[in-house]
Amino acid sequence: MLFPQYRHLVYTDPSSHAAIQLFNGSDVFLGVEVLQSNSFHCGETHVDVHADMDVTPFSIEKVHNSWGGNMVQALIPLDAMGHNRFSMKVLPRSHVWHEADTYSSRNFCAFYEQFEAGLSTKHKVGDMREIEIRLDPGDMLLHNGGLFHSVNSSSACTLETCRRVQISWFEAETTKWRQDIPPKPWPFIHSEYQMDMEKVDTLPRVSSGREGFPRVTKSDSEHAEHSGYSVSFGRFSGPDPVIPSLSEWLAFVLHVLRHGFNPKKDIANTCSHKI
Repeated sequence: MLFPQYRHLVYTDPSSHAAIQLFNGSDVFLGVEVLQSNSFHCGETHVDVHADMDVTPFSIEKVHNSWGGNMVQALIPLDAMGHNRFSMKVLPRSHVWHEADTYSSRNFCAFYEQFEAGLSTKHKVGDMREIEIRLDPGDMLLHNGGLFHSVNSSSACTLETCRRVQISWFEAETTKWRQDIPPKPWPFIHSEYQMDMEKVDTLPRVSSGREGFPRVTKSDSEHAEHSGYSVSFGRFSGPDPVIPSLSEWLAFVLHVLRHGFNPKKDIANTCSHKI
């Protein structure tokens, strides 16, 4: 979000179009975008079974009969995936496992810790059927934010051979800022949260221009048209980088001096048993 060139690149990515279709035409906004790679210095690595939905500062809603149904995660490999270097395994239908009446990070993490430790009476990692995902460069895998999956990288990975991009899109109509966790002190998150502590109205949105689908109505200068879709950049439409205010950075420095800096808590939201 910092540089305008990058904003235009990410917000015109075809994964946003796919997310809009999955949400029956609803507007979407960008949650997280990450470029991942592995150096040979890391050796063989394994990311345990996890779901991405609890990591972000945006609300987890029960949409389409599952928690996290307001989030679509897109995985786009830049190198062949599932061919001895790095792979992803998913647990089919695991996005419906969390059956709480209301969602909170506390009850999700308790559920996650139980089933990961094999204490759940219904779901145990070792008993679950895993499917290995094989993708070629440029392919796109879309999945619900609540889907549990794991990622493995071999010692043969280099910075140029195991690259992938992960992008999460949220349904704008149903998603709000989370109230079940404290606001994150990281300035790029906190500054947006401070502008509207409930609705996520300050971030750019992608909408569909197709007949019967809703469309954001703002001045043409704030729009980027692409393939029948429209991006409303709002206050991010200018030619300059958008940087949080000096007061935000001073507050963050004060937080670090008092409590230290832990990206797993200060930027992302991470269950306590995984920190």
